[in-house]
Amino acid sequence: MPQVKSVAIIGTGPAGAIAVDALAQEKAFDRIRVFERQEKAGGCWVARPEEKAVPLDVEKLSARIADAPLPIPETLPQSTPASSQHRFTDSHVYPNLHTNVDAATMGYSLEPIPVVRSEWSIGLHGPDTPFRHHTVIRQYVEDLLNRNGYQDLVEYNTTVESAVKDPQSDKWVLTLRRAGKPGGEDYWWSETFDALVVASGHFAVPYVPAIPGLKDFVEKYPENVLHTKQYRGPEQFRGKKVITVGASVSAADTAVSLIGSAQSPIYAVVRGKYNPYFGDEAFKHPQIDRRPPIARVSCENGDRTVHFEDGTSVSGVDYIIFGTGFTWTLPFLPSIPMRNNRIPDVYLHVFHRQDPTLMFIGGVGAGLTFKIFEWQAVAAARVLAGKAQLPPHEERQKWEQDRIAKKGDGPGFLMINPEFEEYFEQLRQLAGEPKEGEPGRRLPPFEQSWVDLFNAGHERRIEMWKKANATAAGSRLSIITTAFPLGNGRLGAMPIGLPGKEIVNLNVDSLWRGGPFENPAYTGGNPNVSKADALPGIREWIFQNGTGNVTALYGDFPDYGSYQVLGNLTIDLGDMGAVSNYRRSLDLESGVYLDQFKTGNVDITREAFCSFPDQVCVYRLASNRSLPAITFGLENQLSSPTPNVTCQGNSISLYGVTAPTIGMIYNARATVVVPGAKSSSNYCSPNNATVNVPKGHREVFLIFAAGTDYDASKGNAAAGFSFRGEDPYRQVLQTATSAAKKSYSALKSAHLKDFQALSGTFELSLPDPNNSSSKPTTELINSYTLPGDPFVENLLFDYGRYLFISSSRPGSLPPNLQGLWTESYSPAWSGDYHANINLQMAHWAVEQTGLGDLTEPLWRYITETWMPRGAETAELLYGASSGWVTHDEMNTFGHTAMKNDAQWANYPVSNAWLAHHAWDHFDYTQDAAWYEETGYPILAGVAEFWVSQLVADEYFHDGTLVVNPCNSPEHGPTTFGCTHYHQLLTELFTHLLTTRPKTNTLHTTLSKTLPHLSPGLIIGSWSQIQEWKLDLDTRNDTHRHLSNLYGWYPGSSISSPHATNRTVTDAIATTLYSRGNGTEDQNTGWAKVWRSACWAGLNETVNAYAELALAVQENFGPNGLSLYGGSVPFQADANFGVVGAVLEMLVRDKDLSYARLDAAQNGGVGGKVQVQEIVLGPAIPEAWGGGQVSGVRVRGGGRVSFRWDAEGVVDWCEFEGAGRGEGLEEVSFFVKGGGAIQC
Repeated sequence: MPQVKSVAIIGTGPAGAIAVDALAQEKAFDRIRVFERQEKAGGCWVARPEEKAVPLDVEKLSARIADAPLPIPETLPQSTPASSQHRFTDSHVYPNLHTNVDAATMGYSLEPIPVVRSEWSIGLHGPDTPFRHHTVIRQYVEDLLNRNGYQDLVEYNTTVESAVKDPQSDKWVLTLRRAGKPGGEDYWWSETFDALVVASGHFAVPYVPAIPGLKDFVEKYPENVLHTKQYRGPEQFRGKKVITVGASVSAADTAVSLIGSAQSPIYAVVRGKYNPYFGDEAFKHPQIDRRPPIARVSCENGDRTVHFEDGTSVSGVDYIIFGTGFTWTLPFLPSIPMRNNRIPDVYLHVFHRQDPTLMFIGGVGAGLTFKIFEWQAVAAARVLAGKAQLPPHEERQKWEQDRIAKKGDGPGFLMINPEFEEYFEQLRQLAGEPKEGEPGRRLPPFEQSWVDLFNAGHERRIEMWKKANATAAGSRLSIITTAFPLGNGRLGAMPIGLPGKEIVNLNVDSLWRGGPFENPAYTGGNPNVSKADALPGIREWIFQNGTGNVTALYGDFPDYGSYQVLGNLTIDLGDMGAVSNYRRSLDLESGVYLDQFKTGNVDITREAFCSFPDQVCVYRLASNRSLPAITFGLENQLSSPTPNVTCQGNSISLYGVTAPTIGMIYNARATVVVPGAKSSSNYCSPNNATVNVPKGHREVFLIFAAGTDYDASKGNAAAGFSFRGEDPYRQVLQTATSAAKKSYSALKSAHLKDFQALSGTFELSLPDPNNSSSKPTTELINSYTLPGDPFVENLLFDYGRYLFISSSRPGSLPPNLQGLWTESYSPAWSGDYHANINLQMAHWAVEQTGLGDLTEPLWRYITETWMPRGAETAELLYGASSGWVTHDEMNTFGHTAMKNDAQWANYPVSNAWLAHHAWDHFDYTQDAAWYEETGYPILAGVAEFWVSQLVADEYFHDGTLVVNPCNSPEHGPTTFGCTHYHQLLTELFTHLLTTRPKTNTLHTTLSKTLPHLSPGLIIGSWSQIQEWKLDLDTRNDTHRHLSNLYGWYPGSSISSPHATNRTVTDAIATTLYSRGNGTEDQNTGWAKVWRSACWAGLNETVNAYAELALAVQENFGPNGLSLYGGSVPFQADANFGVVGAVLEMLVRDKDLSYARLDAAQNGGVGGKVQVQEIVLGPAIPEAWGGGQVSGVRVRGGGRVSFRWDAEGVVDWCEFEGAGRGEGLEEVSFFVKGGGAIQC
């Protein structure tokens, strides 16, 4: 590095101020100049109470291009009219702003922050409050400049408009502008320096996400859309309907501060996981209504409606406040690019790798920031003074590469927490220690007490929020993120675990409003008159233009309806006094919930389970002494019509309908059993319909039974598609009475025998290097970060199987979007069946893990409901005289028609994806009788429909058959030859051609059709798997769906025949890299676990594990349920999908249908291949070393168990061939790397 004698510093915030001191104390520089565009020091702590908010240019802010450079005069110095362009110098500060961390952790090492406590903070946090008012912090920063005489070095009201390196002199040339007042003049000049230190911060330019309709809303209501940077307190929002957006600390503070001023509730939109340091406690206040991400905003005709991604909306919105972070901009450094909102090529977040005279101070986050700035500044000063030496270029480059691998190339890259000590010591060692008598600022060793104080400050704020939430009127813990789910397929229960006043949320799977129960003329969305005549014109237009539309096929969906909660069971133990030794758990092997606590000298134990054999849920209380008086109740919040709640004997009955004049009938019964009490005891309180058990008993248990008059077998033309069965009252009464005659031990024994027979069919055992099994699950999940925790991953794998056992049993409905559990009367997306990933993901791995018998609900529902109504849809929309079709969104009333937005609704190939799972069931079980009776008709009906829809490609005229029209799920245009469709149809036709046909006609048709079907595998212009036959893919399009990779996973049309084709596997990898990690587009858990499985199929262990861990980190709530976008609503798909992703890392068992068909067509014996090759442990992460698994089902029948060494290489296996289909290939096993292993 050349000798540095002059240094320019940009900014006098906390980073710039300490940079001035560090450089000055080196006494090595002839000239130090500081340029600050505000009127005083303090950075984002400078307050301007009278400042008016500048309307947000949401279009430019969302594109991160709002901070545009000013045109620079051709000659300097120069005076020009004062610029009116907004430069984002507006203040962040509102009157009551305080630090959100302990101020002691913010101070520099030699200059403690003054202990000045405001009355407001004392009132909120007590006399020892560690939080300081913003004025204390700003003055603290300025005082550092004042007491050392540094103010003479600073030019205020001066912006660095350009900083470029002169190639001749190799010096920095800064173009400077001193801002004049409005109507006055700006003065421009330039100065030259040897080095440049950028300390301008990265919290100036707000980021606002791109939301359809938001630009129009801002144009119409410019003062009603703000960023938290512009928030000035709650007064202006008094009585107004406000929506906050974001999970940042500022978003949480804003939402909480609005309580009591803004109209209740305050709607809080959270995309992604809550702030990892403060959690979600702020958003749990009963006056804050948490909502999923915004889909669009509308303001036509004075309407001000915010529509959310779950289909719900809020009208009459007065204000939208975004707490969605900032864009880091450097408009004055045109040669320095930004990537993922950070500066690349910077070593230790300070030293630019390409230019050692360019340094950055303050570009990090996540705690101890002022101290970090000090360490950065001292290291930079020592290097510029020539007293410290940077490592070689290669080592600096490797540091960045290693950090990307560990933290990712996004926001996490800049987060120092939790590796504080490592980072502080790296900088301290680089800076070195000034020798005795040598000038320079000295850095003390890192102290763990700083982190402890930092964390303690977080806990103090969290406790403050908890206290406010608990004491607020209407307070109730969030059921869906707190409770543990129980279920027997048909009934669901979620005990929250409140010691004194317990609430158990109750569900019955068939309880839906809408459909024929509320409109007898309901048609399942089908039109009354055929629309099929529109198809020829639609196809012709698309073939002529490449893309088109299907609006002529759109349908309305009145009375579509929604799944809904049944109600709550309440168990009130009265005022017990203080509670201690509280513990709760859910045993995933037994399906039994347990909580225990102590009050006085009384130990109370509560157990709950939902029994499939007895078709009831059971809740028991027991004590070592005597239980207090207990009041049991059933509550239901439906008000139109109000349900009838009665109490007779020891039973509470809840009876109602879903609509005022006509609707679905529901009935729930809670029968209380007091062992040892007289049979004539009547504990009913008829006044409030509760059962009141007096104190003194040691055991009490309750039987819960429920039902509706829904009957899926009536979902056909013969029954008028009525779906209406018998009034449930008699059956519910009989079920509850029968169960109540049994002892608790008999009920539990029957439940355990049934449940453990299912849960015990498979076992995964991963190591527990962190001793995580001794810690609460909520703590493990809330603190889970990369690089992961094998115990947590094992737990969530088991949880996925548990949830399937609990939500899918013979006689029940298939798991819906929320499995079985909802606390809402209007859940997100109606709690329906989405069939473009979600419903299928629920069934990804059930066959492999021994739960194939539990798929009966899906087959029964397809055959009883979707096939009959879907046959009508096939004819009315597509002119198909045979076969059946479904689309993306389906309810329990046979809605099979297309809704009215092609991108997500035009998805008729959902029937083929459902057929995939029917084939898998047969392939794993080899149940020929089932296949003939159920499986084959499902597949054949789908094939018959699609054979009628394939048309010759009249765009490319290549002799192939294509689907026209088609939409790739939720992505791109309406076009022809969608890759996803063709992968599914290739798979479907292949499966049918490799099994004995029921009819030779279909077999002959398929054998002629398949060779001409356009391949669902086209490699595009940038080596990607094309999503459409037209090469329309955009590089780095991070859409959440991986529809064009269906044939790789979970399908087989690519992964089975092309697994070893390097060109294909490279294209798969290229596509995955381009699609991102699943956080960018709605941040869903299912998108990440799908990516994880796809990477595993490529044997890319690091990426597969990173995606799985990212899903856990971002999308799983404290109780282990997966949350859409990292926040409510709950969506069960990722819980189920984790099982599939993990299995893809553990075993590779290809579908042999393609090889068998090829062998048959080429003269093979009976269409057989030589051997079925199964790879054990193809992508086991290093963290899972030393684990084992037992009971993995394989295709063709049989099961394998194996274990692996510390390197993830399988070293023992055992194969049981019982149940293997007759005449199938021999099985051979291989390990990672290709070596054979004998099992």
